[in-house]
Amino acid sequence: MPLHRIYHTPGQFTKEAKKGLADAITKLYTENPHGPHLPAFYVIVLFVPIEEDNFFVGGKNTKKFVRISVQHIARSFESYEIATGFLKLYESVLAPFIKEQGFDWECYILACQTQD
Repeated sequence: MPLHRIYHTPGQFTKEAKKGLADAITKLYTENPHGPHLPAFYVIVLFVPIEEDNFFVGGKNTKKFVRISVQHIARSFESYEIATGFLKLYESVLAPFIKEQGFDWECYILACQTQD
């Protein structure tokens, strides 16, 4: 089950933007021709608000930064190339909600090893 935690300051995302981003992330796993074709209920997206006085980048408070942490628990990438391709696709899904809104961001994906 992919788990996405999106850390942000309050007010960065409207209710509609949260819904739109959660839908776009879910479709990446359910409808993408190169995706894993998971059932939608597997995809979890959490918006985690962090008050500005608790959010520091470079030692300074910010309202313009979004930190995204993704965990892939049930499946991992078969190769570096596949992982890199997914990250590029993922960032294209984020762009309308983050980059195009003028926010800076950082994203990492932790793919847990599975046993065959």
